[in-house]
Amino acid sequence: MPSGATVDYAYFLDALSSLPGPVVGIQTAQEAIIRKTLTHDGTSDVWTYDISDGSSSITNPDGSTVDETSLTHDMALPLSLGESGSFEGLTYRSSQSDKRIVERHWTHLNFRNTTTTAT
Repeated sequence: MPSGATVDYAYFLDALSSLPGPVVGIQTAQEAIIRKTLTHDGTSDVWTYDISDGSSSITNPDGSTVDETSLTHDMALPLSLGESGSFEGLTYRSSQSDKRIVERHWTHLNFRNTTTTAT
């Protein structure tokens, strides 16, 4: 980072003029970044974020994008919402400006002489 540069972050709840009731732990855990601004050498570079459950998108200062799709996961309620099989929150598709796409397949590895159940 250049000498004297500053970084400012904005979050979803910052954008609300009034909150829909008291902010509780659940809303705090679900809070997401919406913008990052890097100010340096008399100019500002801005990244914008659109993060929701199961997908996210980042727009970089040059206009390029990064999109990710993940298995359903709620940071505030980790045991109540999610895909089965302990893969909650894992990204299975990434796209960089629709030019480079990576798809992932997640699976459990079973090792010999082990058990998959808790005792």
